Amino acid sequence: MSEADERASSKWLGRAAAVAACGIVVYLAIKHLGPFGLFAVAGAVIVLVYVFDVPQLLFSALERARRKVRGVEHDGRHDWYGFQGNTIRVFFDDRRKPWMAVKEIAHVFQVEDVADAFRQYGPAEFAQQPFANDEYCLSEAGLRRLLKYSRHRDAQAFLLWFEREVLMPLQRRQELFS
Repeated sequence: MSEADERASSKWLGRAAAVAACGIVVYLAIKHLGPFGLFAVAGAVIVLVYVFDVPQLLFSALERARRKVRGVEHDGRHDWYGFQGNTIRVFFDDRRKPWMAVKEIAHVFQVEDVADAFRQYGPAEFAQQPFANDEYCLSEAGLRRLLKYSRHRDAQAFLLWFEREVLMPLQRRQELFS
């Protein structure tokens, strides 16, 4: 048996012993101490929480759920952000540069004909991206260009949101992992 298997088996053996011991203590405390036996029950619950590492189990499940909801489950290749009730997917290329899904941008700015709206954009600004399952995306430069010339009432608010809520956290995250 390997060392890891021995540790896992002793861990479960210790947990089983803790459950049995807590059960016996709770039974005896309630039988002989009456209402004061609740203190023993509370102590047994604390021991079991410690032995089974319940906070870690709870928080790891919450972290997995949060990552799934945010969309980070695919090797960190995209995140989801919210702007005025709209979900904007932000994908990352191999250099960790952000590309926004055009579908969501077009929805926010009420662009009807995407191909026509972005026909003057170069491939560094607007293109189908393999990391986004060949979905059309806008680079940061393409998005800035769109916002610069947009007459939509939310264009400036979107730019401010993009810089504060998307780019700044991404830069902080890159600094942490650099």
